[in-house]
Amino acid sequence: MIARDPGINFRDEAAKCINVYGGRIWAFAKSRTDSEIDAENAVREIFRKVWKCSGGYRKSRMSESECIDLICRQWLFNHMDSIKHEPVEPLRIRRESSNK
Repeated sequence: MIARDPGINFRDEAAKCINVYGGRIWAFAKSRTDSEIDAENAVREIFRKVWKCSGGYRKSRMSESECIDLICRQWLFNHMDSIKHEPVEPLRIRRESSNK
């Protein structure tokens, strides 16, 4: 699925990869982050990393599942501090006086 083959439609393979591994990556990211927003951001970035690394994937080295798990764990370990969602202060709207 993640091995690049010029004869295979990339969108189809990406969709298969998301269907097969999306839940697994989501569960792992959710267990390592503080919020769903952080987990969603992590999953998106992990899949980007999977796509970037797919050209170097070799079945003889490890299974596809092991490769994706490794990418997932490495990305989360390296980026945990950067994906922390900073709280945003509420927007304060000043009401204009109607007495002019």
